[in-house]
Amino acid sequence: MATHAEEHQLLDRALGDVEFHAQRRNFERSQSLFRTFRASLEQHLDQEEQVTFPALDRSGQWTQALATVRAQHVAISAALKSLAAALDQGDLHGFEAQLGDFEAKVREHQATEERLLPADHGHAHP
Repeated sequence: MATHAEEHQLLDRALGDVEFHAQRRNFERSQSLFRTFRASLEQHLDQEEQVTFPALDRSGQWTQALATVRAQHVAISAALKSLAAALDQGDLHGFEAQLGDFEAKVREHQATEERLLPADHGHAHP
């Protein structure tokens, strides 16, 4: 099983592949890759929400950190929908604009997890 950091790297590479094909206006391929990326990211977020966060919640010491990362999950999910809409419309300019916003949210989220969450709960810090 991949560490949390390794999962982040795999997701980053998968999104790079989506961007590569979108920039070449190969929207059919980028949409296909995006569906796979989205499913993987949603599975990753769900794993955190259903397994990691409840375990940390039970300890009682991560309440504020968990509120922060949960809010970030909501923002990431909304940005993911905007990315999908731009790709579905074949809107390269819109996709690139949404991609910048999405990547900023993901970077912020990853940094927050590394800073606030314990490494022994699947958040191995590089």
